[in-house]
Amino acid sequence: MIRFLSFLLALLFFLPVFSQALLTNNGAMITIRGGTTLFVNGSLENKIGSTLRTTGEVRVTGDMINNGTMNGVGTLYFWGSNQQDLNLNGASIDNLQINKSGSSVSLLSDLTVSTNVDLSLGVSSFLLIGNNNLTLGSANITSPSAAGFVVTDGTGKLIRNVGNTAKAFPIGSSVSNYTPATLTNSGTSDNIGLRVMDSVYSAYDGNGVPTGNALNPNREVNKTWILNEATAGGSNLALSLTWNVADQGASFDKNNSAIAFFSGGGWQTNTNGGAASGSSPYTRSRSGLTHTLSNSPLGVGGHALSPLPIAMLQFDVVKKGKDALLTWVTASETKSSHFNVQRSLDGIEYTQIATLVAAGSSSTARDYTYIDANIEAFANSYRIIYYRIQSVDQLEISSLTAAKSINLGNASNKPIVSLFPNPSIGNSLLLFNSLGQQNISISISDATGRVIRIQNVALDGQPKQFELDGSNLAKGIYFLQVGNAGEHQVLRWVRE
Repeated sequence: MIRFLSFLLALLFFLPVFSQALLTNNGAMITIRGGTTLFVNGSLENKIGSTLRTTGEVRVTGDMINNGTMNGVGTLYFWGSNQQDLNLNGASIDNLQINKSGSSVSLLSDLTVSTNVDLSLGVSSFLLIGNNNLTLGSANITSPSAAGFVVTDGTGKLIRNVGNTAKAFPIGSSVSNYTPATLTNSGTSDNIGLRVMDSVYSAYDGNGVPTGNALNPNREVNKTWILNEATAGGSNLALSLTWNVADQGASFDKNNSAIAFFSGGGWQTNTNGGAASGSSPYTRSRSGLTHTLSNSPLGVGGHALSPLPIAMLQFDVVKKGKDALLTWVTASETKSSHFNVQRSLDGIEYTQIATLVAAGSSSTARDYTYIDANIEAFANSYRIIYYRIQSVDQLEISSLTAAKSINLGNASNKPIVSLFPNPSIGNSLLLFNSLGQQNISISISDATGRVIRIQNVALDGQPKQFELDGSNLAKGIYFLQVGNAGEHQVLRWVRE
């Protein structure tokens, strides 16, 4: 019976089915041998308890649904002008080909393709992945274009293994907006996931999902790219992002633009601006991305995501009686909105304690003052209080000053320790503030609790800093236990 069924299916290479709306495999084993094609002029459903084994080609004009067993190294081919769904429920395929004259194919579950994805065959060869990942590993993508690419219309990503050879990520946020990217990894090869969505936001969660307001697209490209590496650390990425002229804000300056990343509650560039290449589409490139990439938002700014248009000239904190007096001076302001005053009791976690309205626009120096009253109430538990100012413009783009601190003069011998910078790419500084003379032990452990290194520091009663060498530590999370025989403090150290 199986031989007869295999022979019958081989004949389908020559006999296309014109009237079949749904072909259902309900408990049988269907085998499509190499060199043969199963044409289904409609949908194909492989039900629970059924097996579809193919080393040939399955070609459908409707949906492809698998709830049973599907194996082999064949080709799945979508064609026609109708909207089609693809749901293999965890099964993988060797080749995927989309040749459509209209509509698109929607992915309803995660899919892995091992050899090749061909999006070059039709005039509407779009694969909408929604909230599902399309994993290609080392598979190829044949000739994507504005007429055929991967649409990241949800939280799903296109995932490719990226090493020294440049890999194309042919993605867009909709079928009418193609904004591809290219990535190269001179570090450790890794599976890199990328998606793109419309708009730039003032805040994102750990999954790259917006939690803040969408910014008015004025000085930036109105796109966010979300980048993720499968194995944290080890990558050294160079990437190129592409956008269309319609994606640019009205005041976007393509000749002074930069790829920025969202970190620490705001957009950061840490690089100089430069000119974008091309002429709609435009391209901007950046290299040397070595920090841990965990659903990290990326964007392109022309002044907007570059340094904030508030030139901070000076920021000071002094103790006045029982209070802290904060003063700062801006040299100039352009469309500034407000300043958030933030306070920390450990130098790591900050709380917003006040908001001051900014000047809006000013070409002359402006002075600002804030009094944090009765800070001596903290003296029984803390010796040092830290402050910083967050500058926010009218597009909700923000930047932070360096932290300033006040010594409360607590007489306890307990070491008050802070860590800066944290997270860090290179070395970090442990900052000690103690009025007593004592020997302090520094123990560094990894996330499993394994002790990696123990060092000793002698405090002489004066503020002291100690440099932590991170050159031999892999990227990840570490814990520092700092103290003496009687008491200690634990700090979380993130290496990017």
